[in-house]
Amino acid sequence: MAQALFRDQAISAATDFQFGAPIGLMPWSWWALSGFFLLVAALTMGFLATASFPRKEAAIGILRFSTGEIRITAPRAGIVTAIHVREGQAVAKGDLLAFVTTEQLFAEGGVYDARVLAAVARQRAMLEQRLAAVNLSEPLKPDRCANAWPASASNSAR
Repeated sequence: MAQALFRDQAISAATDFQFGAPIGLMPWSWWALSGFFLLVAALTMGFLATASFPRKEAAIGILRFSTGEIRITAPRAGIVTAIHVREGQAVAKGDLLAFVTTEQLFAEGGVYDARVLAAVARQRAMLEQRLAAVNLSEPLKPDRCANAWPASASNSAR
């Protein structure tokens, strides 16, 4: 009698499914969700491939408009406190059109421009005091200059 090639335990282990029966088809909800994500990905790729994005560039030159109208903007943000022209009025180069304040406020309520002006005023007052002190001092005489410097320094300076 011939013996079996495999033991009975190996044959039974090979025929049992340890993880359950395989799933034959995905449910329809998985197909719908997969299709939705593929559609979103395709639309995003299509948009990025065909979209144009505006760029802001600065150019130096003169603008001439055929209609005679021009849009004027201030270089810094601010508040218009006075307008010196009327609509339709002809203006020339250098005419004052409007006055824009550009005050920058600190969180504690101080005004940045006022602090800068105060610092400039303090520096000016200090410089004027120094200038007055220099003007009141005696001018140096040549013989005092020669005695003030050591001989080695005066020789190397010449």
